[in-house]
Amino acid sequence: MQYDDFRRAYDGVMADCRAAKLNTSALEESVARMQELYAALPADDQARAADDLARLEQILGTARRYQVRDFPLYREASAIFASANSDEGPAQLRAQRARDGIGQLNALAERTTAADERSAVLALTEPLAMLVSALDADN
Repeated sequence: MQYDDFRRAYDGVMADCRAAKLNTSALEESVARMQELYAALPADDQARAADDLARLEQILGTARRYQVRDFPLYREASAIFASANSDEGPAQLRAQRARDGIGQLNALAERTTAADERSAVLALTEPLAMLVSALDADN
């Protein structure tokens, strides 16, 4: 197992997250598989892969924390969140993407009158707001 193999598997899991193809249990399975792949890497490659694995574990933690019953609006919100939370690009681009995601999530929440669905969608804005604050503080 080499880092490039690990990274291809990681990119596949992230693509599934962005497309909202994974529920929490499927994401747990994917993260467990990535942890096994990570353990099989040589030490130098583990150092390169550590941030990737940490990002997946963070996404899983968020999914567990905000796990709600499955409904179409939340699947759409999850895809927005995953895209807005991407670690690709410079800090300014990442902060703007997170701000845009917050706006999209707020608009999405307005599409429902169900309080639990609205609350579940709006809860996804909190980690994005924290990300924006952290990125802005670094600049």
